[in-house]
Amino acid sequence: MNYLIITYALPPMSFPRSIQLSYLLKYLSGNKYVFCGDEKYESIDQTICPEINNYCSKIMKSSSEHNEIIKKFLGKILRAPDDKLIWAFKTKNKVLELIREEKIISDVILSFGMPMSSHIAGYLVKQKMNIPWIAHFSDPWVENPYNNYIFHQKLLNKILEKNIFRFADKLIFTSPETMTVVTKKYDSATKAKASFIPHAYDPENYLSEKKERGRDGHTNKYVISIIGNFYGKRTINNLIEPINELYAEKSSLFKEIDINFYGSITNTHNKNIQKNGPYTIHNRINYQESINGMNKSDCLVVIDAPIDNSIFFPSKLAEFIGSTCFIWAITPKGGATDRIVTKMGGKVSDVFHASEIKKDLLEIITKKPKYLNNCNERINYDIRSVITQYTDLIKSITN
Repeated sequence: MNYLIITYALPPMSFPRSIQLSYLLKYLSGNKYVFCGDEKYESIDQTICPEINNYCSKIMKSSSEHNEIIKKFLGKILRAPDDKLIWAFKTKNKVLELIREEKIISDVILSFGMPMSSHIAGYLVKQKMNIPWIAHFSDPWVENPYNNYIFHQKLLNKILEKNIFRFADKLIFTSPETMTVVTKKYDSATKAKASFIPHAYDPENYLSEKKERGRDGHTNKYVISIIGNFYGKRTINNLIEPINELYAEKSSLFKEIDINFYGSITNTHNKNIQKNGPYTIHNRINYQESINGMNKSDCLVVIDAPIDNSIFFPSKLAEFIGSTCFIWAITPKGGATDRIVTKMGGKVSDVFHASEIKKDLLEIITKKPKYLNNCNERINYDIRSVITQYTDLIKSITN
């Protein structure tokens, strides 16, 4: 099988999509011709799959760099879909050049967004080549509440999304919630193209022995870790405030508790951090350090933005699932994270209710749970199971 894989994000770029794609490339059998952006213009993390070249038949990079006026126009004013639009056209040319020069007979196109310009590139290649195309969406497009489109931007992106959905042979979403919300405005033929395949974890990243956990050898302490960056509507205060309150009331409860926040925190989100609080605030860490942090933890906390019925499935949650640690989700009820963590047997607190978060915090530091109650569910997020869903879907349109 020969795959044309179009993705702006690829290791060592420091994007969640880079991590997830590295798992896919590692376990997907066949010849993988990857077309991506140039990491020279992005933040990089050399610990994300440093052996990525071993999993690809060829990697071809195109620059997204252009002058500041064009960049501002594409990314701030036009936003149709983002500032990688010129990269999409360059990538289309790279694909056609490779096909022409090396006479590759391609079986399928796979495009991965974010950013959504990856799908523009996929669309452009599809117009030139009569082969199946699968468009994978790690986030919703027009319905993404973080986009905050103004009128012309929303109109243009509706048109782009409609064309992508029309010409793609299959559409993949990472949660059924996202799939339902995004496709509800389309006809039955478009809905029939849609499938959901979840984010995954790589089992090779995790310790097999629970007894090895314990930060810096302090295995007597119960370790709670919050790993990830805080920005926009996703705020650290949803947990910091209940911790501060409970610590003021019952500080003795925290003697054997080790709480660690790992990740960047914007100035608007750090106002409630107390200098002598019962937690440690760490700087942003790299991918491998985050995996190490998971392996040394007993309880991992995912904090979602306060958005009603959140349809987002954070890729970091999939990595938490791989660790076998107990998972505590502070998230809107009825959303994707709520469904996943509840089914796994973790703890879910409503992000809109501080009193519930405080009550559940007290329960966790008192009972000190270390395992998910339903670990059998983990297999659904193991990349070895997830890759089977990909290959079955690919076979359904290539045979």
